Amino acid sequence: MKALIQEDSSSYQDQIGKLIRNKNVKNNFIDSLDDIVLFLKDVKEFLDSENFKITNSQINKEFILNNYSPLIDHLSLLANNLSRFCCNISKDEFLSYTKITREKLGKYFMLAPFPNRAFNKPLGFAGDYKMMYMIQELQDEGDSLFSKFINVYYTNIPISNSVKNRTSKISSYIDESINNAINNNLEDVEILSAGCGPALGVKKYLSNNDPEINCTFNLLDFNKETLDFIKNTILSSVKHKNFNINLIEKSVFDLTSNSAFQKVINKKFDFIYCCGLFDYLSDKLCQRLVNIFYNSLKDNGKLLVTNMHIDNNDKYLMELLLDWHLIYRNENDMINIANNLGQYKTFTDSTGINLCLEIKKI
Repeated sequence: MKALIQEDSSSYQDQIGKLIRNKNVKNNFIDSLDDIVLFLKDVKEFLDSENFKITNSQINKEFILNNYSPLIDHLSLLANNLSRFCCNISKDEFLSYTKITREKLGKYFMLAPFPNRAFNKPLGFAGDYKMMYMIQELQDEGDSLFSKFINVYYTNIPISNSVKNRTSKISSYIDESINNAINNNLEDVEILSAGCGPALGVKKYLSNNDPEINCTFNLLDFNKETLDFIKNTILSSVKHKNFNINLIEKSVFDLTSNSAFQKVINKKFDFIYCCGLFDYLSDKLCQRLVNIFYNSLKDNGKLLVTNMHIDNNDKYLMELLLDWHLIYRNENDMINIANNLGQYKTFTDSTGINLCLEIKKI
């Protein structure tokens, strides 16, 4: 939707240009932080004045990206510059940076639903199912043009885009597993998602496909609210298709031995994936789970686990502003987690942030 509000679009673009007032790279954290504060103050004043000229129904993600992308790009530039000063600093320095960042930026970012929920953690942790759903389905939430602007910004930074790419990758693996079963004249397909969250990879696949053979999605999550959400989204949006969904209310911590796993889920799988969970788990626990998952695969079945790559700038603002801490890893870390099982490989998505480990059972 292209809907520049002003009659004179050149004057409108001049107004946006004036907001991007200082392109000089600052050489310390506090000055860089103050650049963001000053920029957000001006952007809020500008967007608050625009709010009166637009009906709320017009303000969606496309509207914001079409009209205000230079502002989003400049905010990204300022955030990346701030991140430069967070490398190789002491714990005490980081705590000091955290305090001042939240004091100065909180009054702007916490107006938007996405960063607000991440910081306040109503389910006890930042990366809950609603956060993942916001990134992909509710990017333009907010009660003002400015809050929607912040939401669109935060749900389109590289680490958020890597989550969207992850969903597409899961959907393609599901498609591959089902096609392999069809080509091998099998009667059914069993797929397991451990720590399933909103199960948007399943939703994406089923929205575009109707399995030609019996297909069961076993969706495991410790949180009942998450599983109820799946019932009300996937099951209602893809009715009358050839699939079964088995919802399992369990934590992976309840399944950290082969015997415990088999007691809860006594079957073998064509495809198992665990995406977004390893970011919170120790190497030792990740290795244990990989071993359990591998033993639960059918011959030639595949396991996919993902982790956010350590080499990304977005992690600093997540930690400083949102108190959102992950365990970041690199390719060697993921290879160590693989335990030399099967045929394994690592790869990333186009952002370089969604780091994947694939293991094929042989």
